[in-house]
Order: sequence, then structure tokens, then C-alpha cells
Amino acid sequence: MENEKFIQLVADMRKHQKNYFRYRDPLSLQKSKKAEKEVDAEIVRLTGTGPVDNSEPPYPTLF
Repeated sequence: MENEKFIQLVADMRKHQKNYFRYRDPLSLQKSKKAEKEVDAEIVRLTGTGPVDNSEPPYPTLF
């Protein structure tokens, strides 16, 4: 994906997020979540890193 397309993808995501927080309607939330997933997938593709694994705590446990 080219830089311009990625920038447009992020701009669309922000537009949907702002619409959701302005009107709080379910359709805006659905569009916002879809756009966030697209941006997240593109970031993973560009950086080559997967999602963060939070299955283990970052500190040792006592018990």
C-alpha cells in the first residue's frame, strides 16, 4: 500500500471515530471498528510484527 493510501485509510478511520463519539450511533461504531481493523492489519503488514501477546504478565507472580 502506498503512503497516500495509508494516510487516507487513517483519515477515514479518524472520521468514523469522530462521528461515533459525536453521535454515539451503532452504525458509526461499526464503521469505526472496521476502519480500525483495516489500519491495524496494514500496520502489521508494514512492520512485520503481529499483535502484542498479553497472555503473561510483564512481571513475575508470587503465587
